[in-house]
Amino acid sequence: MPPTPDAAAPVATGCHHGPSAGCLRDVAPRDTATGARVGAGAAKDAALAAASWASPPAVAPQVPRLAVGVGARPGVPADAIVAAVREGMGEAVIHCLATVDRRAAEPGPAAAAAMLGVPLLVFSADELAAVPVPTPSPRTATAVGTASVAEAAALLAAGSTELAVHKRVLHGITVAAAAIRR
Repeated sequence: MPPTPDAAAPVATGCHHGPSAGCLRDVAPRDTATGARVGAGAAKDAALAAASWASPPAVAPQVPRLAVGVGARPGVPADAIVAAVREGMGEAVIHCLATVDRRAAEPGPAAAAAMLGVPLLVFSADELAAVPVPTPSPRTATAVGTASVAEAAALLAAGSTELAVHKRVLHGITVAAAAIRR
């Protein structure tokens, strides 16, 4: 008499060595008509089949680490600088703030860096003037001695030649950023 479809009997089927290797490690209850595993073995087979056809896990995009250049008039308070940086950079990881050396003696930029938990890097007007930038400003050149503070400082601090966030003026504060690639 032929076996019924739901009858189960232990059948040696092979394992990780292949079905004809003769290994009896995978002795599991199987349907004698179809050879498919039943019970807990069937659940494991279904899980493995689903996992092998599933899409690979999504890889979270890396959030760039940014060197943020800041240009501002003298006397700008730290909270205004932090607000402009946060608004301009969104969820990016801020690695450092950078500006012209004449702003380093002011309390605003140093306190803003401390509030963000990052270092403040400063560059001379000559160092900043030597950096090619996409949007130089004649007014800034007259006032500070370099045609760019925010863009040039970001590029120098990141060791980059390309901006990740182009110059924006937010609440009277200019910010720009370059991704740190090292």
